[in-house]
Amino acid sequence: MSNDDIQSLQKVIDEQIQENMGMSMIYTIVSAAQEWMQDRANTPQEEVLDPAEAKKRAIEAEEARLAAQRAHGTQVTPETFVTWRKQFDTEMVLQKTSLAEQQQAAEKKGKLTGKQFFQSQEAQVEESDPSDFEFEDEEPEGKQVRLESDEEELSPDDDDESDEEDMLAALG
Repeated sequence: MSNDDIQSLQKVIDEQIQENMGMSMIYTIVSAAQEWMQDRANTPQEEVLDPAEAKKRAIEAEEARLAAQRAHGTQVTPETFVTWRKQFDTEMVLQKTSLAEQQQAAEKKGKLTGKQFFQSQEAQVEESDPSDFEFEDEEPEGKQVRLESDEEELSPDDDDESDEEDMLAALG
């Protein structure tokens, strides 16, 4: 309802109040308001809206149109694909050139990128002698490490299924 409709309804209600002053009038007021609303709904009227209401409805209609378009998407035709492909290729070229410029600037500053640092570390490892590295797996001569077991020796024919069966039997 517009502001004009609200003011018109208020006038109808005020008239009913003046006519029924001194009597119980709530039923009469409600009946008059319902009658006015029904008459208003049944008569075809031109939509006369305030400018703010019209602007609000126009914005809502535009949003609904855009939402429907997004849901449906853009049709791909050979022409639209060629246009998109040209734009995409130019964006990729610009991106590659900007990355190259960033790398050159970093090299001038003496800073390495993550990739360059990793590659330099890899090259240093490849150049080094393998005998320079000590491995923790090797044990000094004369020492033997014994692993504790639960009093059962593992045989080559043991498998995971029997272990699961043993656990189920112990639980059951």
